[in-house]
Amino acid sequence: CGGIEGEGDAAAGAGAALMREPYRGPMGQSWKGVQLASDDKLRQSITRAAAQGLRIQVQCSGDAAIDTVLRIYEDIGRQTPIRNKRWTIEHCQMARAEHIETCKRLGIIATTAVSFLWDYGTTYLNSFGADITDRAVPFRSWIDGGVAIANSSDSCPFEPVFGFWELVARKDGLSGRTIGPDQKLTRAQALKASTVDGAG
Repeated sequence: CGGIEGEGDAAAGAGAALMREPYRGPMGQSWKGVQLASDDKLRQSITRAAAQGLRIQVQCSGDAAIDTVLRIYEDIGRQTPIRNKRWTIEHCQMARAEHIETCKRLGIIATTAVSFLWDYGTTYLNSFGADITDRAVPFRSWIDGGVAIANSSDSCPFEPVFGFWELVARKDGLSGRTIGPDQKLTRAQALKASTVDGAG
C-alpha cells in the first residue's frame, strides 16, 4: 500500500536537530533545535494515516525528535499492530540505545545516510561536540541491536558505491577525521545496508 512522510525536526547538518540537551546552534546560540510539527499535530496526522492503512515514515534527526516519534508509534501500536508494516524513521542521526531497542520491539525500519558524516562531520563536531558526533549515524549499533537499517544516498546525493565505502570508512570529508570508528561496518554489512535492508 501507499504511505506518507512526516517531518519531526530540522536538519542536523544545519545544526537544527531537536535534541534533549542544549547545544551550539548555527548562530552560536545555545538551543535544542527546531520542532517542525507539534507533538499533537504529529500524533494526529500519523493516527489518521494509520487508520487508513497507510505506511508511515517520519523524519526525526535529533534524539528528542526520535523520542517523540517512537512514543507515537508505540501508542498507535497498542491499538493497531504495526509490526511487519515497514513503518520507518528517517535520518535518525542521533539515535540512542533505547531507540534501537524500541525499534526492534516494534519492528520499525531505520533509514539514514552515512554520507551525512562526510558532508557534515565538522558541523556535527562544532555543534554537538565529539562524544555525540562519534555516535552519530550509528550503523553498527543498529545492526548489533537487530534492526534493519538502510543506507540512502541523501545529502549530496552520492553514488551508491561512495555510500558503501563511507559505511566502512566513516570519514569526515573536510577534516579526514574518522567519526566513531567503533561504528564502522564490514563490507558484507555495508552491502546488506545498501541493498537488502532498503528493499520492500
